[in-house]
Amino acid sequence: MSGSRPASKTSKSILRGALCWHESVKTLWLDVISFLSESLDVNIPVGPNICLLGLKPENVVGRAAVQSGTLGCLATKRLILLNWKERKTDWFRKETWLRGYKDLMCMERVASMLEN
Repeated sequence: MSGSRPASKTSKSILRGALCWHESVKTLWLDVISFLSESLDVNIPVGPNICLLGLKPENVVGRAAVQSGTLGCLATKRLILLNWKERKTDWFRKETWLRGYKDLMCMERVASMLEN
């Protein structure tokens, strides 16, 4: 036996809370979803199914819109996980997120060009 065991419900709940609803990142998630909703011209509901699990909202159609929403949530989770222990207040701001989001979008475009 390797000594590792599956995460308990408590540790999963703590992680989910840290990623989505902890006070220091809740505002970030609300800003991100608001930005994506405005950019895609749809109302994206805020919740763990979309934010954490990356499930596609029913009202988002089109490959580019789905990809933008997915990358937006991915950029948010990445920002939170990379900076969680430091807890610097400026890391969980929309402007910081937007830089990471733009970087991911650029990398996706380059990967798409290389495929073609």
